[in-house]
Order: sequence, then C-alpha cells, then structure tokens
Amino acid sequence: WEAVGELTDEEGKSLHHSQKVERNDYGMLPYYGEILRGSTLGADSSVDPDNQPELHYGKINNPTVHVALNSLRRVLNGLIERFGKPPVEIHVELSRDLKRTRKQRDETTARQAKEKQENDSIRKMLEEHGVIVPSGRDIKKVKLWKELGKNDLARCCPFSGKPISCAQLLNGEAEIEHILPFKRTLDDSMSNLTVAMRWANRLKGNRTPYEAFAANAHAENGIFWESVAARAESLPSNKAWRFGPDAMERFTAKNDFLARQLTDNAYIARCAIRYLSCLKGVEQIVPNRGGLTALLRGKWQLNRILSDDNRKHRGDHRHHAIDAAVIALADRSILKSVSDMTSRGADDRIHIMVPNLPANIEKAIHSHVAKILVVFKPDHSWQGQMFKGTAYRFVEPDRRDPEFPEYNLVVRKPIAELKLTECATIRDPLLRAAVSSCLENAEDTGESYQKALARFAQERGIRRVRILIKDQTAKQIPSAPYKYYIPYPYVCCDVWQFPKGKPGKWKPNEYAWKGRYWSYSDISGGIPYPTAEKPHPAAKFIARLFKNDMIAYKEGSEIQIMRVAGFSTTNNKLDVVPHFAADPKRQYVSINTLGAKGIRKLQITADGRVRGHKL
Repeated sequence: WEAVGELTDEEGKSLHHSQKVERNDYGMLPYYGEILRGSTLGADSSVDPDNQPELHYGKINNPTVHVALNSLRRVLNGLIERFGKPPVEIHVELSRDLKRTRKQRDETTARQAKEKQENDSIRKMLEEHGVIVPSGRDIKKVKLWKELGKNDLARCCPFSGKPISCAQLLNGEAEIEHILPFKRTLDDSMSNLTVAMRWANRLKGNRTPYEAFAANAHAENGIFWESVAARAESLPSNKAWRFGPDAMERFTAKNDFLARQLTDNAYIARCAIRYLSCLKGVEQIVPNRGGLTALLRGKWQLNRILSDDNRKHRGDHRHHAIDAAVIALADRSILKSVSDMTSRGADDRIHIMVPNLPANIEKAIHSHVAKILVVFKPDHSWQGQMFKGTAYRFVEPDRRDPEFPEYNLVVRKPIAELKLTECATIRDPLLRAAVSSCLENAEDTGESYQKALARFAQERGIRRVRILIKDQTAKQIPSAPYKYYIPYPYVCCDVWQFPKGKPGKWKPNEYAWKGRYWSYSDISGGIPYPTAEKPHPAAKFIARLFKNDMIAYKEGSEIQIMRVAGFSTTNNKLDVVPHFAADPKRQYVSINTLGAKGIRKLQITADGRVRGHKL
C-alpha cells in the first residue's frame, strides 16, 4: 500500500487515487483531470494546462461521466462566484438501495448459493470437454445454451433452427448474440442474450429479429419468419417478446434508464466525491443513498409541488431541484435513523419514523421551485452530419402521380418495414391497390398490418417496393445528378424583422418576422456572420437560435420562457416548449407570431440566472 502511494507521474503527482489527494487547496473547481489523476486517459504533459486542460490532463473515457463532471464544475463555480466562497458541506446522492430486510437478504443468499452450484456444475462439464480454466463468458454461454432446450438435440439456433451441439458451442460455430442490437439498446443483460449460429448472427446484423427475418429476406438460407417466431415462443418470456414487430418500441417504453446509465450514475457519484474534496473550506462531503431521497420526498409530501398527487412527476425537469433540496436536508442523523429503522422488524414489516419538515423550509421550497429556470447544455457547433443516409430519386413534374402531385421523390424500401402512411404512397398503382386490399382484409380478421405485409411479401415474392416521398428540401449531388439527399436536421435559425410595405413606402411601426434556416450542408465551411447574409436592405437581425436555446416573449401581461426544441423550415415556425418540460408535445409557433410578442434570446448562467435581460 505504501509502495503504491509513492508512484508518481512526470510532474511528481501521485498516481494512486486515494493517496496524497490535494485537499482544501482550491477556491474554485479546476478541470477534473487535475484532481482525478490516474482516472483519465490521453494525458499529454507537453500541452499547456491553462489553455488546453483536457489535452494536458486527459479525460475520463466514459463520455457521460466526462460531461457530468464538467457540468458540475460550471454549476458549482457559478455558485461560488455568486456567494463569494465554497460551501462548507456538500451532499452527494449515490445510486444505492436502502438496507434490505432479513427476508430480502435471505432470498439473495439462497439465489447466490443456487447460482454457485450451477456454475460449479458448468465448470465441471467444461473441464470434461477440454476447457481447463473456464471464463465467466464460457459459463454464461453454457447457461444461454441450456435455455434453448431440455437436451442437446432440442437446443437449436433460434434463427436458423439448426441444432447446436456442445462441440459447436465451444469451437466458435455458435456464439452469444444480442436479440435486440446492443448498439441501439446498450442492453447487455441476460434477458437480451441468446446463443445462435455464427453465420445466422451475421445475416441478422444490427437489426431486431423481426427486422431481419420477417419478410423472409433470407429464405434462400433456410430461414423463414414463421419458424423463427415459433421457436421464439419456447424461450423465456423475458426474451420471447423481443422477437415481436414492436420490440424496439416496447424496449424504449420499459427502460427509462438502461443498465449502462445506472452504472454511469454510480460512477459519477464516486468521482464527484473525490473531485469536490479539493475545495477550500469544505469540511465534509456527505454521501446519500437514492432510496433515502425518495423516502423523504414522499414522507414530506414534496411530490405535490409539481403534481396533484404525491407521486414523483418526471415530466418536469424541476423534480431534480426538489431532489436536491431533500438531499441537502438529509443529514447523517436522518440517514442513520432511517437505515436503523429499515433493518428492524422480525415480521419483515418496516416502520420508519421521519422528522417533520419545518414549515418555513417547506414554504421556501414551494416558492423557489416555481421560479427555477432549467438550464440546458449549450451546443452551438456547426459541424455534423450534412444529409440523411438514404438516397432518393427526383420525380419530374410531368411524371408525378396525379394523386400525389407534391410528392417529388421516390425511394425503395422493404415491404415489411413500411408504415401505414407509406403503404398509401406506393408508386405502382396496381401494387398500391393490392397492398390496400391486403390491409383491409387484415383489419377485418384482426391481423396486425406488419404480419399482413410480411405475408403479402412472401406470397407475391416481392421484397422491396418504390414509395413516393414529399420533401422540398432535397438537394442534388453534383457527382451523381440522379441522386437527391435530404439535409439532416437544421443547425440553427436566424430571426429577422422586416418592415411591411414596398421599398420606399414602408409602413411605419409595422413589421413582419421571418426565419433563415441553416443546415449542416449550408455551413460546411462555417456559419457566416448574420449581417453578411442580410436578406433585405431594411431587415433587422433579432437572434440566432440553436436547438435548446432559451427564448422569452410576452403572452398578455406575463413573460413566457420557452426552449427551442426544433424547426419547421417550410412553415416559418419554431417548435417551442416550456423550459421545464421533460417530454413535451410538439408545439410549432409561427416566427411572425413570436416576433409580434417580442421574442428575444436569453442567456442563462449555469446556476440559473438570466444574463443581460430583466424578466
């Protein structure tokens, strides 16, 4: 231990995270890499630490943790600058459960004993087959293999139906497969894993089983969707549903926080405690458990601030501020009391006593939550993907379908992946009518439209169809004149104020407002200064708005503070939503309407203060 503590970098600083940490030496938080030495990668001591601290000290390889610690620095330094000194005590919430009951501990112990017995049995089996030192992945692979059937003959690849022998399992012909693509779900849990033949896994690719096999796209390899679906039903229920047509939608709805995010949250808390210890004047850092925060918030009825009932309202970002208030009030005495009381009860019933919240503090929380301005991480970068990946073919006006005269593009798409609205715009009128008839029959019989389309594709032997698309923003590619690409979501919008009337006959004090939208393809060389692109001699520049920028305008006698969530380029509208809304509905408002209400861009500091404007 002492030897490890003596290890140093090129500058003589300790490499061990728990030895020789510089405590209480900083008036404000420096870049986290200066404190968390040994936890960062890519450090280059030749780079100037004052101008490029990330390059000099390196950064944590996890991007979520990197962003969180930098945000922590901005917020806390803003508060230190505002109040003149660092806090004396800091509370940090950890992602840990409260102490469990005796029954829960006994259940965990029994489960662990059962798993150990199963693992020992698998190790013995693997040793008999020549795997002398089985790895954890080897054991996991055997467990997943056993889920496929009761014996070796019944254990088949869920995609191809080919039997998987123990020899194939160990020689690499069969491999562990993510049922829903890991790249899209980040789900590496056992419920998202199975064992499949390597060649079948390669055919599936980065798709769900339904997306890969529903249209019998690999029938030549002996893979038919009906057989895949039948084999899926024999899998455990927590895996079978992942073969359905709506698997990705169900996964997204069920998983508010993925396993990786929960891990990130715990990692952030541990790093934050080490990071904050460097501040001068900080006497103690108190770690609080997440379960305690939820308990106190409910007991003190603080959930009612944002909702009518006493349930946490996650649709409002300000619930984080309420959590922060609870975390600050949860001192060590409350933590110990709750922890002790939670562990009692021979009958496994829990009786928890929580002190009442003082009336003045409760009133202050209610009052201040209503005034909170939610701050979003600014991103004013002009570098990004210029076009969507799909190439389209332009349809000349004289060759367009009379029923869809505004649909100017055509693209090929698998029938099984069509949406209902796309079925109505199939370019071939005869094929469009046949698909429409198929869908009508499916509706009468109660069959889902996805299954009906897959059946139609198999019966007709048609995998892909051409569908019509309407998009006036598509651009031609000089190197391939027959190809058109749709610009990727727009970067920003310049709001301009125009005088009404004709040149020389302007109407006094009458104005209109319009937006000039910039796509990534427009600004590949950088966004020009607004006045360099003045659209009208008498135009006045109002603001350049990026997504997540904050705006304010008058609604009657009240000031509305909103967030820019998106753009509608063809309608001269902005998607504006309340700044505190976590999952808002789209609300497109005309820029002309917003201009008449006095739209202005707000600059909000990291600690929630409006800079340069009085509300």
